[in-house]
Amino acid sequence: MTAEFKDYYSNASWQKGMVFSLNYDYEKVPFWFILPHRILSKFVIGPLDEENNMKFLHDSLWAQYCTFMFIRIKDDVIDSNEKNELLILISDQFLFEAEETLLNYFERSNSFWKIFYQLLKETTKAIYEKANLEKLVQQSSDDIIHFSGREASVLNIGTAAVCSKYNKLKEFQLLKKMTYHLVISRQIIDDLFDIEEDLKIGKYNYAASVLFNKNLSEISNSTDAGKVLSKSTINSEGINVLFDDINKSIEIAELLAKLLELPLIITLIANYRSYIIAIKNDFHAKRIEYFFENKHADLTK
Repeated sequence: MTAEFKDYYSNASWQKGMVFSLNYDYEKVPFWFILPHRILSKFVIGPLDEENNMKFLHDSLWAQYCTFMFIRIKDDVIDSNEKNELLILISDQFLFEAEETLLNYFERSNSFWKIFYQLLKETTKAIYEKANLEKLVQQSSDDIIHFSGREASVLNIGTAAVCSKYNKLKEFQLLKKMTYHLVISRQIIDDLFDIEEDLKIGKYNYAASVLFNKNLSEISNSTDAGKVLSKSTINSEGINVLFDDINKSIEIAELLAKLLELPLIITLIANYRSYIIAIKNDFHAKRIEYFFENKHADLTK
């Protein structure tokens, strides 16, 4: 974990005055790690690189990372990606560290702690609800993706700290909504690439639920599900539906970023949209390749 944190932290591209580089690799550094800095620079009156501001930002990011690890480890154990269940105890240490760090800035009576625990509550409840839904072939895809967005509530803790310190809680609600939609857009892509592995463990994620929607009658077991999935991915409009959902979430997030006047975040969203377009084009290229291969097979019969 020490090595992982070192890589994660160094990839944030710190520069003089805590200014992040526009050469942002969204594959390595999540947007929610950059967001506290962006809003702090917007709210602070005077030099951002003053020692107190720098320390607060550093500690907010550290607390954000700790709460992320607190949830991630538990989620990995639940998903069976991690066999060592004793890591649950380690995850608790990350939560304690986050609390101790933020107590340097917010007394227990401060309203920030209500937000802090509400975000944790939303995330843990969403993980539970989503895990149960994904065990069912016939479920509501809308519910699954909603809980995917809610799972990300914990990713707002660094942002909540900055907004609480500078009395910008109205802006925080908009920032939280922006995070919700950005996370949804990314989760759909992750689900699309994870379908095969998820099916092996009897997990029907959002992408699978959308692709299977018109083919439920063909599914009797996970083997059948794999066959239907291959057919749906290549031949149906299911892929277009998924990418339409992604674009809707990106558009909402972009509108909120513009409303909040966060130019770097707007740029990052634009870069992310280009990334999504490239993935969609790749899927369409594979569909064309599949069509001609099968057309040739029909002609040679």
